[in-house]
Amino acid sequence: MKTILLKRLAILAISTAGILVSLPALADNHGSHPHPLHNTISEIIGEPKNGEEVHIDAKVVRQEGNNKYVVSDGSGEMIINVSNSQIDLQPNTEVDVLGTVNIEDGKSQEIEILVKEIKIVE
Repeated sequence: MKTILLKRLAILAISTAGILVSLPALADNHGSHPHPLHNTISEIIGEPKNGEEVHIDAKVVRQEGNNKYVVSDGSGEMIINVSNSQIDLQPNTEVDVLGTVNIEDGKSQEIEILVKEIKIVE
């Protein structure tokens, strides 16, 4: 009787451990994240996908015209297009950017992020 009980407890313990280990994987596959995982600029430029949602942490390098800023995360530089002209971004301002990749074809292919959300990191 003791042997049967011990076997059942061992099976229960192993089954429970297996379920607990697989829960994070199930959450990732079936749940939706409010924001995509953080990307690096070099990843975005290396394999740009038009319309892909991206999330970067970067520092403003300079303004490039109306609502456009060059940002850097240490892996590369790219342009972000901020439609909210009320935000004041100065060089060296750290920002958290959520947006979509926009690839403009022309003489030279320009890759930028169309900003959906931007937060100044204090």
